[in-house]
Amino acid sequence: MSLRTKISEKKNEALLRENAKRKLYSNSRKYRAAQMLEAWKTVPEIGDGLDKLDESARTNVVINLTNQARHMNKMTEAQMS
Repeated sequence: MSLRTKISEKKNEALLRENAKRKLYSNSRKYRAAQMLEAWKTVPEIGDGLDKLDESARTNVVINLTNQARHMNKMTEAQMS
């Protein structure tokens, strides 16, 4: 094996690993977003409006609502007033 083939094999292996990481992250993000969506659909005021949005907007809204709720749960009463 020449040095060039070894280098090209290393690059291919690195690209394959990077693609696998991206796919795994994408799948896990979609899975978590789907779980959050199901949780937020049970809230009467919010769940009705989520059905009117397209999929990408709905996912972004659900993630932002979850982040905001998590942040507000950590706040004290003095910080909220």
